[in-house]
Amino acid sequence: MWSDKETLYDCLGYSSYVDVPAGICTQQELAPLTLGIFGAWGSGKTSLMTMLRYRLDQKKDANKVRTLWFNAWKYEGRDEAQSALIHAILAKLTEGLIEVQSKSV
Repeated sequence: MWSDKETLYDCLGYSSYVDVPAGICTQQELAPLTLGIFGAWGSGKTSLMTMLRYRLDQKKDANKVRTLWFNAWKYEGRDEAQSALIHAILAKLTEGLIEVQSKSV
């Protein structure tokens, strides 16, 4: 039986599905960009996103690409999901500014 835990290992043959969005996400002329990943429960959406995040974080110009993992399920049926997402985005942007400032000092 397969685990219900996401993985970086391509057990489902999704690497070609990771290649396309990884290439698209790094095309500046397409920004801003929103991607949707759809599939039935257990079809490997989270694993695909985990592999995509890893691929983007490993790119040579990773300092130009920022990934943010936000678990919307944590806020299902609650009003604070939107503010939690905005807070997570601001925290990630602040983290990037701190990294840039520390490199320039």
